Amino acid sequence: MGLQTIENLASPSRTLASTSKVRQAASRRLAPEHSRGKLEPTMKSRQKRPVLRLAWFDEEQWKLLCTLVPDRGELDDTYQQWQESARRAVREIKSNGHTVECVPVDVAAMAKWCRDRNLPLNGAARAQYVITLAPMPADDGT
Repeated sequence: MGLQTIENLASPSRTLASTSKVRQAASRRLAPEHSRGKLEPTMKSRQKRPVLRLAWFDEEQWKLLCTLVPDRGELDDTYQQWQESARRAVREIKSNGHTVECVPVDVAAMAKWCRDRNLPLNGAARAQYVITLAPMPADDGT
C-alpha cells in the first residue's frame, strides 16, 4: 500500500483541500475504473489502494498559510470555504473506496522545510511536506 497525497493525484501545483476545483479534479481522477465500466473490482485491487494524505489546517494555520503561499489565488477565499471543500473531498474520496488520512500541518514548520530545500511554498512542495510527516507503512509483501 503506498502513501500519496491527494494533491499529487489531482495536480502537482495545488493543494486539493485548498480549492474546490482541484477537489473535483481529484474526484474524477480517483474514481475506480470499475465505476466507469472498464474493470470489475477484485479483492486484490481493493487491497492495493493507496492511502491518500490530506494536509489539514486549523483556522490559525490556514490564515498563516494564506499569507505565505505564492499561489494564494488557488486557495479558497475563507477558512470556512476551505473546511467545507476539504470535508467534501474526504467524503468523495472515501466513497470511491480510498483511505484518507488528514494530516495536521504546522505552517511555520512547513515553510522552514521548504526554505531548507530551496522550494517555493506552492502546492507541489506542500504535498511533498505532508508525505514526510508520517512514517511509511510496513510493506506486507503483497
